[in-house]
Amino acid sequence: MGSAARSIAIFVVLGLLMGCATASSMNTDLEKGPLGSRTQMTTPLNATTGPRIELPLESAGQKPSTFATYIRIHGRGKTRRIVMDRRGQTSCMPGKDAAPGECPEISAEGLGDTLIQRMMQRGLHPTQPGIGPGADLSKDLNYDLLNYSVFLFDWKEVDAAIAVVDEVLLEYDVAHSLGITVTGIDVGETL
Repeated sequence: MGSAARSIAIFVVLGLLMGCATASSMNTDLEKGPLGSRTQMTTPLNATTGPRIELPLESAGQKPSTFATYIRIHGRGKTRRIVMDRRGQTSCMPGKDAAPGECPEISAEGLGDTLIQRMMQRGLHPTQPGIGPGADLSKDLNYDLLNYSVFLFDWKEVDAAIAVVDEVLLEYDVAHSLGITVTGIDVGETL
């Protein structure tokens, strides 16, 4: 075998091995964590245009199914902050044509419901929003420490979900951040 043929054979074998490694790293069992692989996320970190996301925060739980990754998406709006509803009080949720000074603090819960609806309209499969992994619960519902998120179970939906979050934050002129958490299902958990 000549050197050119040997080089081609080596590249073919390496390509097959790399293909096998990629296929074998794709999770197919929600009890072992989120479906797919983090390599399916292609949204760039700290971009200057489009969605702005930070380096994802990985959090390992007691079992593989509770492994989760939190992805913070920064709003590109200018006026509104996201806050948690306080007991007995509901924060406002502005209409689409609300003036910039109207409703300076927007309801995390209301915004989360809007995101769920929008994602489902786009064919994604989110679950109800809530407190994300790595949250600091030592303060009284301080939004900035809760890693508030919409939850997904499949890495293949993450880029589309990031785009939806960015779109909604911009639409509501939110200058704050909101997250996506990618996780598995803990089937042993009592509901």
